[in-house]
Amino acid sequence: MSSINGGPIEHRKYSAEQYTNFDILKEERQISQLLRRKPQAVIVTGGQHTPRPRQLLKKAGVPVIKTWDLPEKPLGHVVGFSNAHAVQVMVDHFVSKGLKRIAFIGGDADRDTRGLDRRRGFVAAMQRHGLGTGRLSAAGTPPISMREGAEAMHHLLDTAPDTQAVICVSDLSAFGALTACQRRNVSVPEEISIGGFGNCEVGASCAPSITTIDPSPAVIGKLAAQLVRNGQDQKSDTPLQHHITPRLVLREFSV
Repeated sequence: MSSINGGPIEHRKYSAEQYTNFDILKEERQISQLLRRKPQAVIVTGGQHTPRPRQLLKKAGVPVIKTWDLPEKPLGHVVGFSNAHAVQVMVDHFVSKGLKRIAFIGGDADRDTRGLDRRRGFVAAMQRHGLGTGRLSAAGTPPISMREGAEAMHHLLDTAPDTQAVICVSDLSAFGALTACQRRNVSVPEEISIGGFGNCEVGASCAPSITTIDPSPAVIGKLAAQLVRNGQDQKSDTPLQHHITPRLVLREFSV
């Protein structure tokens, strides 16, 4: 089995794993290299690809499973969720608490397609509520982490200090945003609420803890592995699709 991922995961001696760090050109090279090893299946994180890897995966003759996304034209099986809808759930939560001036912190939208979907979900939800969508911050080249989240929050506090809530593309960037607020004596969540994405340990361990979206990564991995184990043929007339419903996790100190 081979796996193409956005970031590192645990190594297994029977698998060949490659990490693209959201670089689609690097993904193209790695898919080509992995297919030379004659894998029995390929699991890919995300559903956006350049034309060449799409053709390579189509002709591979092995099960292809797309994860962490719901691509419009999947090549094979899908185990994923709507990144856009997941963020809309968090926007709806903050709005239900009376917050209207909400910002979004993400990475370079041209490179991180899942992050772009989360940003689109944010904009769509804000428009649905009749609220402004101008508080958008591109924090740098994905995958953005704590440093980029902190820098984006400092910029936001300088340019839009009346912001009531911030939704970050990941828990790591949300933690960085939290540290920026603490350095500037901005109380969270009393003065500004912060939401993340991923349900990572750092978001639960920090103080105050961070409201987040849990996309159930363990469930995604288990279902993808079951598809491989069952030998589902990616050329089947009816590829299987498992739609995961992400869960809003409200932390102890969150609004």
